[in-house]
Amino acid sequence: ISLVADDERNLLKDIQKATRQTIPTFDRRNDKNLAAAAAVAVRLSLAAWRRAPVRGEAFEEFAVNFVNKGFLLQKRGAEVAALTTWLGEQHGPLPEALPATFAELRALGCRTLRFKGQDGSLLCFERGGK
Repeated sequence: ISLVADDERNLLKDIQKATRQTIPTFDRRNDKNLAAAAAVAVRLSLAAWRRAPVRGEAFEEFAVNFVNKGFLLQKRGAEVAALTTWLGEQHGPLPEALPATFAELRALGCRTLRFKGQDGSLLCFERGGK
């Protein structure tokens, strides 16, 4: 299967002439079923990519790989108390208190994670618009 752009159709004809073979072609640019199938394929690919395990021998390496891979927050919100309550309900470990400087930051959400069989909690904050 090959996808050919409009400006490449002449190349396809040249290939047919050079090989003296007719290559069956189908114009499926307006095929709604194909568009739906492509959307499903993209979603499945993203789901598989997100479920792929994050690797790292040391926690620092794991954390960098986890962030670089991209992740979804399981709970979104700006209220830290609601986020820590949710993490507690998920049996995620929590510190006794967050650093005082975190009070100046806007909370974004949280999620649970696992590193080498150990449960972890991730609280995300916005700092400087990031």
